[in-house]
Amino acid sequence: MVNNYHLTVIDIRHMPQEMFDIMESDLKHLFAMLRLSHDKKAMKAYINQNLEAMCDMEEDLYNAIVVYTHTKELEKIKENVRNEKGGINMCKAFDDLMQDERRAGHRAGMKKGTERVNQLNQRLVRDGREEDLLKSISNKVFQKKLFAEYGI
Repeated sequence: MVNNYHLTVIDIRHMPQEMFDIMESDLKHLFAMLRLSHDKKAMKAYINQNLEAMCDMEEDLYNAIVVYTHTKELEKIKENVRNEKGGINMCKAFDDLMQDERRAGHRAGMKKGTERVNQLNQRLVRDGREEDLLKSISNKVFQKKLFAEYGI
């Protein structure tokens, strides 16, 4: 015999904001972070609107956010964002996470730029255009024209 239990399914990504506004437990913050996890700007805005709760978060809530948003980077920095009360400062954690992402993006951009310049230099040398290579080092407008010419 199988029991017939009533089950309520909540689709938090499509819940109206009013439903979140009436919640009073930590679930409110967990659901909000899950709902906003795809939009970093909205997540930051939510954190700023809820500074008291976000800057002194219970570790269990922080851990749940890490797991359910699949943000392993937050787990790595948890000990560095504890506040003086022993709670977790999600405000700092989020800022640190965004700073790390900006650094990673900067490194990737620098690597791509270096590869692009190296590719241009190799082609100019291969084509016997050493004078253009020297000119492109100090003339960025000319260098851009060479990038376009070589399709780089």
